[in-house]
Amino acid sequence: NGMIQYVVTPGGNGEDGGAANSSAQSTDEGNTSDSTGGNGGNGGNGAAASPDNVSLGGNGGEGGNATADAEDTDFVTLDYGTIWDDAGAYGGNGGNGGVGGSLHLGPTAKGGNGGDGGSASATADGYNGYPTQGMQVGAGAYGGNGGNGAGSDGTGGRGGVASLGEINAYNEGTGGLNNSVLAEAFGGSGGHGSGTGFGGDGANTTVNNAVNIAGYGAQDFSADQIAAGGDSGGSNSGYAGVAGSATSSLSISSEDVRDLSVTVSAYGGGGGTSENTTGAAGARANATVNISPALANIDAEADANDNASGPDSSNGKGSDIDSGTGNAGAGGLGTASATAISDSYYQNTSTVICTALANGGAGGNVIDGAVGNGGAGGTSNATANSTSQGPDGGQATAMATGGDGGSGAGSGNVSGNGGSATAAATANETSSYNSGIAQATATATGGNSDLPTSSAGAGTGGSASASATANGVTILQATNRTGATGGVASVSSVWSLAGGATVTVGASNVNNGSVTVTGPAAFIAGVTGTGNLTIGNGATATTLRLTPNSGASSQSALIVNSGSTLDIANNHLFINYGSGADPASTILGYLKSGYNGGGWNGPGIDSSSAAANSRYGVGYADSAAAGNPAGLSSHQIEVKYTLYGDSNLDGVVNSIDFGNLASNFGKSGKVWDQGDFNYDGVVNSIDFGLLAANFGKSASGADVALSSSDWEALDAFAAANGLMADVPEPATSSLLLFAFAGALVGRRRRAGL
Repeated sequence: NGMIQYVVTPGGNGEDGGAANSSAQSTDEGNTSDSTGGNGGNGGNGAAASPDNVSLGGNGGEGGNATADAEDTDFVTLDYGTIWDDAGAYGGNGGNGGVGGSLHLGPTAKGGNGGDGGSASATADGYNGYPTQGMQVGAGAYGGNGGNGAGSDGTGGRGGVASLGEINAYNEGTGGLNNSVLAEAFGGSGGHGSGTGFGGDGANTTVNNAVNIAGYGAQDFSADQIAAGGDSGGSNSGYAGVAGSATSSLSISSEDVRDLSVTVSAYGGGGGTSENTTGAAGARANATVNISPALANIDAEADANDNASGPDSSNGKGSDIDSGTGNAGAGGLGTASATAISDSYYQNTSTVICTALANGGAGGNVIDGAVGNGGAGGTSNATANSTSQGPDGGQATAMATGGDGGSGAGSGNVSGNGGSATAAATANETSSYNSGIAQATATATGGNSDLPTSSAGAGTGGSASASATANGVTILQATNRTGATGGVASVSSVWSLAGGATVTVGASNVNNGSVTVTGPAAFIAGVTGTGNLTIGNGATATTLRLTPNSGASSQSALIVNSGSTLDIANNHLFINYGSGADPASTILGYLKSGYNGGGWNGPGIDSSSAAANSRYGVGYADSAAAGNPAGLSSHQIEVKYTLYGDSNLDGVVNSIDFGNLASNFGKSGKVWDQGDFNYDGVVNSIDFGLLAANFGKSASGADVALSSSDWEALDAFAAANGLMADVPEPATSSLLLFAFAGALVGRRRRAGL
């Protein structure tokens, strides 16, 4: 009938790898138990095809599963020996698919699929009853990798799952040192898809509370728990596989363990390199550790995608595109949380240290002549909480870094945006020891956008937000990116029973973002930069005190919410409002409230230094004022602790200041640089009295040399306006002497002399 018939000849499938199981038990110093599953066989290749023969590649075999278990119970009286239990399970790798035969005519030959990787499971159990022994317990599970697909549409195999049973370390030996526990599970990676075949999925890995430690009086316990997701397989022109996520969480509750160090880590799988397709996103990583309570000295750390110590270079990275056209994959989310509580108020020392490190996965790059958009960087969140009742206090450190956006290539495409970063640290000290300190530090760095190539456009950097809280005093900074560079936010809050709270921004109190301070009260050693400063939240009163003698501070905007206070002490502040609206009326409102009838102790802007010295107040000047008496730069306001009467804020009360007052005397609607020193809006006798009391004085209170004409002008003005009672004694004496001399001359003239 004119039809052509084809004979299909498949290659043989690879055999599955064999399973492996291992178990070891002892009652002496320890044991090791390892098992490795067999690798799956590769699929057979199809025979070379002829015009009437179609050959298919065989599928790869599955990797063998593996389990391992180790147990040890030790009551033997050894001389400061150490027992150990180690269990390792390694799943076999899946076999690769076979390649189909080459055809001269007829349909395209199909390749075989890669086999799935084998699973792995491990557990370990250690018990030590000897008083002075240490112990080491470890368990690791490593899933096998999926095999690669072959031919025109071979699918990559899936990565093998890795899981952990309970890992126990129980030491009842008083004074037992060098106790360590290691638990790690690494999911297998997916195989690469060939042609239009899909890439294999990386294995998700979840490890919850694998480690269980306890001890009656035992010391020096360390525990490490790690979970890593498998990388996904890429594809030539099909869909890339899904990267494996990683979750590692551990909670420890023990009242019998001292000197405890715990690290919990999670590493998200990365997307496999692909061609002519959309790359896979990197997977999320979530690490959590909770310790409550413990006797003394806790060091708890949670790491998500920590590039310095990760199992490989993926760490949630999105797929690269290395050929043809396709968009690179986005980076995965990184989340880390650490919490530790110590109730050892009766211990000689009790330090609680909590650290959370989170990194977003990097976006994939478009490389090697390929064309497409770069992948966006992953976001990151880090949270650390520390509570101590002991004399050495608690420390909490949170560091979050957004993933960098990948490089884009080709006209009309762009590089990926950097990921945002959020970090929050909280420390509490609840003891009555003066030495107890609560210290919280948070740093967030937005990811950068990588440089584009081949006429592609640039992406933007990620934003950053960091907050630090110590015994209820919080400082929050938020910053935006600058072009392709991510923002950086860094803050700390430190509290002690003796000194209260001190907050800082970065290393030197430079704020170019937005800073908000809340809580009862805190000191800050000045702040400079182009950012905004907000005090209070409108619901709870906050007092922020500039540390005495910290000098000039500067910001672009100042917000003091209802009921809160900025205490400038003996310092001054510049507000460089730039092209924005002049905030003069708002700042004046803060000053009027802070003046509080001359007490300088009200909400708004006040001064504890002025409250303690009645000759001083808080002056104000605006460059927009008529004549700009203070000689400020354009679009600038200055608020300064200074002598009453120092209208131009130059630190001296002299004829210039008197002239400013005299020209506005008796007028309303005036401000400090026009002679209104008590913030009632009117220049009158009260203001004259404040100026006259400091006339001829410098900011330090020392006398300055004034000409006799300056004093005569002040005296004459006082006499003309009935203000002689407000003129200080030296000036009054000179006026009386002047009047006596005048009268004497008159008598001589009348006598004809």
